[in-house]
Amino acid sequence: PKHDGALTRQEAGNIFFEWCRNVDDPHQFVLIEAFESHQAGEAHVNSEHFRTAMAWIPNVIVKTPEIVNVEVLQHGWVSMAELAPR
Repeated sequence: PKHDGALTRQEAGNIFFEWCRNVDDPHQFVLIEAFESHQAGEAHVNSEHFRTAMAWIPNVIVKTPEIVNVEVLQHGWVSMAELAPR
């Protein structure tokens, strides 16, 4: 996607922001993002680069994006207990 996330990753309170392309459908993307707090997320959606993205994205999508929005208590990634290198 045109918006690579660099500005979002620099925001105070951003934990991660990653675009992933669907391996079965190269026209479908998944965006995974996390913020330290509700306030950090609010600041993100009020940022200039977010508003800029929201202005051009409607021109390149074929349907309204679907989202899953959850609050996670942990900060960042943790090791997967079920899998480790040999």
